[in-house]
Amino acid sequence: AQGDCDPEAPAAEGARCCRQETYVDLRGMRWAENWVLEPPGFLAYECVGACQQPPEPPTFRRPFPGPRQCVASETTSLPLIVGVKEGGRPRPQVVSLPNMRVEKCSCAWDGAPVPRRLGP
Repeated sequence: AQGDCDPEAPAAEGARCCRQETYVDLRGMRWAENWVLEPPGFLAYECVGACQQPPEPPTFRRPFPGPRQCVASETTSLPLIVGVKEGGRPRPQVVSLPNMRVEKCSCAWDGAPVPRRLGP
């Protein structure tokens, strides 16, 4: 699955807030080299781009100060095969790390809670 960024999209309506492919190479990470057996890496994606800022009348007060930002609004977990020592010998085990892949990006106020739907 590719990211959904369109560099030609207009910045209006938050159209530039999108999901961009980002590959995470686990082989180059110290914490993973003796623990993660598979996969050697994965597409994590990241949220990039601009969000349209609505006009603010002088008397209007937002509940969350700051500009709208492009953030992850939906994530899924990443299954890994790891080596777990049991009885002095490593044994492969499947684990699932939550919130490792960005599935959807949206514009949110700085400091506002972003709803997340976690997948299996």
